[in-house]
Amino acid sequence: MCRKKEYEVALSKADKDRVYNMPEAGKVYNYLEDIVEEIKGDGFVCRGTMGELYLVPLSKADVYDVDVASVGSDWVTVCTRPQARVYFCRKIEGTSDIHTPAGVMHANRDGVAHGEGDRVLCSAIETAEGYVPDEADCWVVNGLVFERTYTIL
Repeated sequence: MCRKKEYEVALSKADKDRVYNMPEAGKVYNYLEDIVEEIKGDGFVCRGTMGELYLVPLSKADVYDVDVASVGSDWVTVCTRPQARVYFCRKIEGTSDIHTPAGVMHANRDGVAHGEGDRVLCSAIETAEGYVPDEADCWVVNGLVFERTYTIL
């Protein structure tokens, strides 16, 4: 299990009519996991600790120390909030295609620095019996990003 550290990223309001790092408007490409995400609803585009872009739904914006109403089309530097939320994590050995709700993410892919290796994460749901993984909410985190942004419990 792991928990987010405090760290800085940049947020911009997701705009389906805006061109980000793809030739088509309303899409962002995360070069770390080789995945294209399409803006479909309210939320944000995040520029992560290695310059990667990915979508953050409005429902997950509470991890950032920012008034979400104040985030517009300009990039705003924000810090993660200290939080009690925990996640399950597992180190991925070798290259692997991981099926997630966002699409297929490519772990430990050639040509990308990975530190000690990429991780697959999922939200942890607290039950009376303890924590269980929320398999409907999983994603891949680059190994170097994981080292910068998560603490193993």
